Formats: sequence, structure tokens, C-alpha cells
Amino acid sequence: FWYKITGADTVQLITNPNAANSYSAVYPDAPAELVIPATVTNSGTGKTYTVTTIGYKAFFLCSQITSVTLPDTIRVIGDYAFQTDFKLPSTLKRIGNSAFAQSGITEVHFGDAIEAVDDRAFNFCKKLVKAELTKETQNCEGLYLYCDNLAEVTIEDGVTYIPENCFFDCFALTSVVLPDSVTEIGKSAFYGC
Repeated sequence: FWYKITGADTVQLITNPNAANSYSAVYPDAPAELVIPATVTNSGTGKTYTVTTIGYKAFFLCSQITSVTLPDTIRVIGDYAFQTDFKLPSTLKRIGNSAFAQSGITEVHFGDAIEAVDDRAFNFCKKLVKAELTKETQNCEGLYLYCDNLAEVTIEDGVTYIPENCFFDCFALTSVVLPDSVTEIGKSAFYGC
């Protein structure tokens, strides 16, 4: 894999610069069960770096990947990073725009460290059945857009806004309990449910 130094002792896992084009798997030889290391060592200098970020489109269109194990050192998952199924680490702070679009992820649970989730982070996740909306994710437009099998949603107490298109066309979603803290529901938030 390719790495970019982002700090004195940290690196970001990045997309393969030798990929043929933007519509091919960037790491076609990646294993089905991908394990991201907590550290990497520069073979030239012998210096060890902590892996903290999965960069923009790092594993975009790598459909051979069926599961990913992330170390607790990961703090950021970039835009369009994966199309896979795995457990979010409890130390994760940020998830980029459409990071899990069309992935095989089945459940979404945000850890206490999450600070930001960008729009449409989980759109078109056809296998997603269980998810949550938190105070930190309540402003993410289209967060679970077109998640056909999403049937169970937990909305955290303290959420005041259900974002626009949040559960748009989530056909399997037949009921949701809204906490008393909710004061506004965005346009088309539950359209097609």
C-alpha cells in the first residue's frame, strides 16, 4: 500500500497512484480480508510511523475486499474510502463524504470519539439493517439515503434535527421512535419509508 507522511510520526494510507484509471480497483491485489496495520516502517530509514488516516478513495472499487480490520490508531476515514463491511473503531473521529457508499456494511454504531460525519456517508448501503443518528451526525444530509434494508434506527436523545433525505427510500423502515428533543424534520427525511 502507498502511504503519505502527515506528521512527525503519522502517515495516511492513500490511493495507489499506479491505478489504471478512476474506474478500476486501486488495489486489485488486496486480500479479501484486509487488515490495516497500526504502524508502518520506512524500509530506507527504518523509521516507524503510526497509521492514523485512510485517505480519499484509498480502497475505492476494491470489490474483492469482504472485510476490513482497522487498528485503534485510525482517526479519520476519507471520502469514498471503502466499499466493504467492517466495525467502526471506537476511536474514530471523522467519516468523509460517501465513505461507505454502496458498501456491504450491515450495522452502524458511532463511538464516543466521533466528531464529524460528512453527507451521504452511508448511502446505497443495501445490506445495512441497523443504524443510529446521534447529535454529531444530525446535520448529515442523506446519511442513510437509499438503504433499502434499513429496518432498525436508534435516534439518540439530544438530537434536535432529522436531516434532509436522511432515510430517503429506506423501504424496510416502518417505525422510528423520536426523542422529545427533536424539534425539526428536514425535507424528505422519511420519504419512501
